[in-house]
Parts: sequence; structure tokens; C-alpha cells
Amino acid sequence: MSAARARDAIKDELRSRGKTTCDFASMSRAEQQAMLRDVMEREQHFGTAAARRDAEGMAVVDMGRVGGKSYRRNVEKVFGKDMAPLVHDGMRRMLGHRSGTLYEDIYAYDLDSGKRIGGTTNQRITYGANMTGELKDGMKRARDAGHRIAIAHNHPGSSMP
Repeated sequence: MSAARARDAIKDELRSRGKTTCDFASMSRAEQQAMLRDVMEREQHFGTAAARRDAEGMAVVDMGRVGGKSYRRNVEKVFGKDMAPLVHDGMRRMLGHRSGTLYEDIYAYDLDSGKRIGGTTNQRITYGANMTGELKDGMKRARDAGHRIAIAHNHPGSSMP
């Protein structure tokens, strides 16, 4: 990657995070390295900023469809009548949050208590979702109590969570 292309990719990444190039210097070394790693990964995957924008354009979610009756029925088929409203709300939230991006959110649900265990909504890895320690701990507590767990996350430009 040329130096000019690297500068452009870094500027794009900073802009996507709501920052300017001046903010880069004030970031910790670990934050800078993580951001540079993300930029390099995306550049290797997409090749150009234009290719990335094209991929992001294909990741726009039809929120009318997500809010529709047939989508709700599908959620109900998978999660049951009792859990469907909570899970559907989470799906609408994650898909609305990530529409037009290449990032993913993840939520975990305790099917026996009828509650959302937690979620991770600040991922900055393209096409990936990692669970936080807090989410893993909540899931472990539910499992230790003998409860069933369901995990939902979005796939940019793809299928139902």
C-alpha cells in the first residue's frame, strides 16, 4: 500500500469514527495500532475505499421489512411467542444501528428467564462480532443456572440475525 493510500484510508477511518486527523495524535499508542490494524485489514479485504463504499452500500437494511409482520412471524417461529417481542426489538435495534456498515452487533438471550443477558454493540472489526467478558460472564451464569441461551447477531448485507 502506498503512503498516500494509507493516509487516505486512515482519514476515512477517523471520519467514520467521528474524529479528525488531529485526533490521531491524541489517541493512545494501543488505540492507534488497533486502528491501523483495522485499516490494513480492510485495505487487504477491499482493495480500495471505493470498494468498501460499495460493500457498505450493499449492507443497507430494509427496516420496513424488518418491522413487518412476516419478519415478526419468523422471529416468533424461532424464539417462540413469549421471547419474540424482546428478540425482535433487539433485531430492529442491531439492524438499524449497523445498517450501511460492515460491522456487527451481538445479543444473548436467556430463554428460560425471558430476559436479554446483554450485548456487544461497539465492534470495530469488519464482518466480525466478539463477545465482551461481561457478556460471556452473563451467559455463564445463565448456563450454570441450567437455562437455555440464544445468541443473535447481524451479518452485513445478508440474512436475518
